[in-house]
Amino acid sequence: MGGAAQREHPSHSREGSPPREPAPGSRKRTSLEALFSLVTRLEPGEGRSVGLCFANGFSLLFAIYLLRPVREALVLADGGAENRSYAVGAMALVSMLVLPCYGALYRRYGKALVTRGNALVFLAGLVLFWLATTAGLRIGFAFFVWLGVVGAIAVAQFWALATELYDVESGSRLFPVIALGVSLGAWTGSLVAAEATLALGSGGVMVLAGAALTATLLLSESARQWGPSGTGRRCSSAFATPKTRPLAGFASVVGSRYLLLIALSVVLLNWINGIGDFIMAQAVADRADALVSDGSAAGRGELIGAIYGRFYAWVNLLGLLVQVLLVSRLMRTLGVAGAALVLPLIMALGYVLVACVPIFAIVHAIKTIENCCSHSIQSTSRHALFLPLGGFARFEGKIVIDTFFWRLGDLIQVATIYVGTTWLGLEARHFGLLNVGLALALVLVVVLIGRRYARLSEPHAGGA
Repeated sequence: MGGAAQREHPSHSREGSPPREPAPGSRKRTSLEALFSLVTRLEPGEGRSVGLCFANGFSLLFAIYLLRPVREALVLADGGAENRSYAVGAMALVSMLVLPCYGALYRRYGKALVTRGNALVFLAGLVLFWLATTAGLRIGFAFFVWLGVVGAIAVAQFWALATELYDVESGSRLFPVIALGVSLGAWTGSLVAAEATLALGSGGVMVLAGAALTATLLLSESARQWGPSGTGRRCSSAFATPKTRPLAGFASVVGSRYLLLIALSVVLLNWINGIGDFIMAQAVADRADALVSDGSAAGRGELIGAIYGRFYAWVNLLGLLVQVLLVSRLMRTLGVAGAALVLPLIMALGYVLVACVPIFAIVHAIKTIENCCSHSIQSTSRHALFLPLGGFARFEGKIVIDTFFWRLGDLIQVATIYVGTTWLGLEARHFGLLNVGLALALVLVVVLIGRRYARLSEPHAGGA
């Protein structure tokens, strides 16, 4: 009798295996499952794990987006825009130093312990920066780099945990709901950050973000414990964890055509997006100048702030609507790889229009559509591309792609803009044409990714 009681209690599951949810179809859907079913189809028994992942993603992005305005304010106060550009470059360099250490820890201690460790490092670092801020120290550059590196790893680990919990079929259905939690967290964090910074100051916002990060520790453990069991994951044998060696994460990406293509797509995506941000900035500045010359009562800086405020409001609102109404339907209709093609095609067509008619209204509309699709359709489908892979590729390989290669795209676009404006004298329409070419290259890369994704998703998939 005592033994039976022990077997029924979640904390006594054999060898630490997660508690089993009732089999799909064995009971009615809960209220939470019915709510999430407005976004995508849920089977009975999936609501608890999806709800925990939803809450975990919300808390993590809420904390990060609380800290982003603090990061911008501190780095600009310490040295201006030039200081910020140096900090962006430093993030890529620091990532190269951190990632080998992360990989060594992962191979020695396992993903669960390393995930907890990174969350604790995030919290401990935040405490140290809070102490430094209250002491009046200049921390802008260091805080900018630290948040960029540690935050990117935390987000990559969150999605790696999600790919661990679900197989290709269930992940393709449920990732839109989990991504909705991420989008809501980012949006809510952005809304709260402005008022919290004025009311509490940088130190107070750090304390608030620390509370949200503490919640992620509890939620990630619960999500891991209550994740679905017996999902029948189909992983490629080519992604077994290799023997310990330096830069194994980079080697896993370079040694796999599939991961290398995903890395290339990330570089191209950020390259295009960065050039688009530059075109947008020029259009906004010209628009503000025109309004000032027409006798606007507001100053140039206030006008630029108002334009960007409305821009981000539309991006966040449309991104949420797309996440709720379209993402799961696109992934169900087009598949994961097909959904990943949507943004590259939008970019190619949009920048043709920008190159032909580089006026404020066109640029504003194209960048609004691009950014909202990037935060919803592209983000969800990109993370789902890792569903067929084994543990090493999901964790260390994904961390390398989502940190180093992401920042590499930032660095390339900065160099492109510098060369184009300083040496070649390019204008907005020329950068628009360049983005058309880059977007077409991205379309080709995503098509190749889709073919390999389909092969890896088949039962008993082989190499990558």
